[in-house]
This record gives sequence, structure tokens and C-alpha cells, in this order.
Amino acid sequence: MKTCNVQVDQDRSGIDYVFEAITLLTGRKAKELPPLTQFIDGDALNRLFGQVGTTTLPLQNGLLSFQYADLWVTVACDGTDLRVSVADLANSAADPDDSAVDTANVTFSPP
Repeated sequence: MKTCNVQVDQDRSGIDYVFEAITLLTGRKAKELPPLTQFIDGDALNRLFGQVGTTTLPLQNGLLSFQYADLWVTVACDGTDLRVSVADLANSAADPDDSAVDTANVTFSPP
């Protein structure tokens, strides 16, 4: 299991944080991954988990899971922290007893 932290920046949005977490956790370069918006509505993700120009989460508590290429991505928030978990579907199918899920934490600071 791998964990990492993602820095909050007012020039980034929720979809940026999720994509960065995926690249960090999988070790893949951004150019190697398909656009996240091919799998999920980027505007909806931003409305739920943060717009550009804010350092707070609009959603107090929430959970969203979706398939992204060969990955299962779960985004959860509790009002101050955004947690992105990534499970490799190819490896999970090969070894159903392997429950290791990689997680990235994004901590939002109050304005």
C-alpha cells in the first residue's frame, strides 16, 4: 500500500487534485493516462470537491467512486480533507485476496 500527500493551491481545482493523486499513486506520467474527463464529468467533480480559487471544500461529507481506465478511484471528503484511493482493477482481478489500496490525502486549509 502506498500513501502520499498532495499540496493545496488556489490555482487548482478538485479534478486537478484527483488527477495528481492518481499519477502519484500509480507512478504513471500524466501523458501515459487518458484524460480524466473521458470517465467522469469534470465540472461535477469540481462542484463537489473544489473549484479554482478556493482552499475549502464545498461538500461537508461525501464519497464518489468511478472507474478510470484500469483503475477504481474513490474520492471521499469530510469537509477539510480530501482522500483519493486508487485500486488497480487488473491486479485485483488477478488476486482477489489482495485488498491493498493506495491512498492520497489532500488537506484543505481554511481561508
